[in-house]
Amino acid sequence: MINQILLFVITGIIGFLAAIIKKTFVTFGKKFRSFELANQNLLRSQIVDIYYSYKKTKKIPFYQKEVVNECHEAYAKNGGNSFVEDLVKEINSWDVI
Repeated sequence: MINQILLFVITGIIGFLAAIIKKTFVTFGKKFRSFELANQNLLRSQIVDIYYSYKKTKKIPFYQKEVVNECHEAYAKNGGNSFVEDLVKEINSWDVI
């Protein structure tokens, strides 16, 4: 009898803890996805800003080109798109100053 009560109590505690853990992981997953999207937007914005800063002359400082390529690498890992890919290809064809 005591074993059955103990089993019932332990099963209830484990179920309760499992529910808390599940809720925590779901919340964490949503927040993590939000941070991923924010990061992707910032990377895209950085690439676009640099593109329009040097588009007229089609000449870009070396360090800016490096920033574009590093941002692009991170952006692509987060599921980037062809719009940014096209900008980066064009930027990489420009003269480095």
